[in-house]
Amino acid sequence: MIEAATIVFAEQGLDAPIPEIARLAGVGKGTVYRNFPTKEHLAAAVAIARLEQFERRLADVLAERVDPRATLRGMFVAVASHLSQDCALGEAVDVVADDPQVLALQRRLSEIVAGVVRDAQSAGVIRQDIAPADITIMIMGVARSLPPLNHGGQPELWERYALLAFDSLRPDGSALPAGFADDDEMRLALRTARRLRVRRGA
Repeated sequence: MIEAATIVFAEQGLDAPIPEIARLAGVGKGTVYRNFPTKEHLAAAVAIARLEQFERRLADVLAERVDPRATLRGMFVAVASHLSQDCALGEAVDVVADDPQVLALQRRLSEIVAGVVRDAQSAGVIRQDIAPADITIMIMGVARSLPPLNHGGQPELWERYALLAFDSLRPDGSALPAGFADDDEMRLALRTARRLRVRRGA
């Protein structure tokens, strides 16, 4: 059922009807509701499954043991490629942002990103005035824009914008104003933004 929900949510977003998920899973909708009483429970399961896939994908990038800049580039490309087909993950994570398993996975992913950024900065191949939270924000910004472009008939654009974002990390870039101090501050800011969107009916 989680696999079916992942496919349907990826195509239609979280507004997709439960009966369609049940049909793809080959079960009745009552079976879906018995296992996942609300759509939020199902969204949490999808978010966890997708984040675990991300973790494995990034582990594969790190296992290639290329130079630090190439590793960071590979991370950008891997994430953008993964998200270019998926309009559900961002929504699912938004809905279940305080789920303990989701938070734990996000922290593990943040640690991976932080390690890649530190290695690249130590090697002098990216700018020194960025933090891992900046990378997360950049990747999320690109990723949130990708599914509409993909469904608009231009699926190849994910690589263009991922590489544009990556090139902004060159060490000779303009000086930056202060930004997020750490990932916890970033997550707090994102949760606040989500609450504001809900209040405004966005």
